[in-house]
Parts: sequence; C-alpha cells; structure tokens
Amino acid sequence: MSHPDDEDPAALFRAAIGEVKPLRKDAEPAPAAPRPKPRARMAERDEAEAAGEFARLLRDSAPLEAGDVASYRRDNLPPRLFQRLNAVLRRQQLRDILVAQENHERASGIKLRQDRFTRVL
Repeated sequence: MSHPDDEDPAALFRAAIGEVKPLRKDAEPAPAAPRPKPRARMAERDEAEAAGEFARLLRDSAPLEAGDVASYRRDNLPPRLFQRLNAVLRRQQLRDILVAQENHERASGIKLRQDRFTRVL
C-alpha cells in the first residue's frame, strides 16, 4: 500500500535526510547608503577647460590697451577675408574720426586743412 506521503518527492527527501541546520543565518541586507546627487560632470569639465583656456590666453597674449579691439575669426571664415574686413573696419573708423574732427573744427571756427582729409581717404 502506498501512503500519500510516498508520492511527494520532497517529503520523501526530507524524511531521508532528517532535520537540517542552516550553515549561516540569512543576514538582513545592510541599509543602503543614500546615493549622491547626480552631477553634470561633462559641463563641469567643459567649464574647467574654458577657464584654463581663458587663463592661458590672458597669460600668453599682451594685455589690451585703451582703444584696442579684441577680435575673433570663426574657422569657416578664411584668414585673408578676415584681414580685409578688419582693414575696411579700420578705414571706416578713421573716416568717422576725421569727420568728427572736421565737424568740431567747423563748429569752433577753425580753418580746415583739406589736404589732410583727402590724403587719408
């Protein structure tokens, strides 16, 4: 005759082995430490590189004097065209200065020196 316990393989195994003692107790998992707030590491690195580049440029270049103009040429603008544009800008600034001087001289009654104005332009 067969017992209902005989049909359950797990019960047969437990009966054959007997009482078992666990090797170690199941430890409760340690409480998880709070995770640090996420940082924008790439942005921090970019900022540090930009600051370093700025400091290097200040150290390597001559300081700007009053009236100096700092300029920047994009990579897609050819250097020769950049030079030509700067030359045009300087000529225009010079014309503006001479016209302002001429207006001042006219307003103050000083005789104009025509040769000075035509030579520069």
